[in-house]
Amino acid sequence: MLLNLSGKNHFLDRDIPIEAQIQSILNSYNTSISNFVFFGDGKVIDSFDNVSRSTTIRAFVPLLGGKGGYGAKLKT
Repeated sequence: MLLNLSGKNHFLDRDIPIEAQIQSILNSYNTSISNFVFFGDGKVIDSFDNVSRSTTIRAFVPLLGGKGGYGAKLKT
């Protein structure tokens, strides 16, 4: 299993719980697992219990904001 974080790949051990390994990796970045959204196989991972061992997990920091209405400002 593979965790992709900030363009770096981290290989995960099959014998250690996934969530514990990810938290350990994130501790080295001085952050926690709650600051990220995790994707695997094109879907959001809600629980690491059912993640396949062949899945590449991608970690993203959710950003606040939205469309912003810039196009409407250009029209006026």
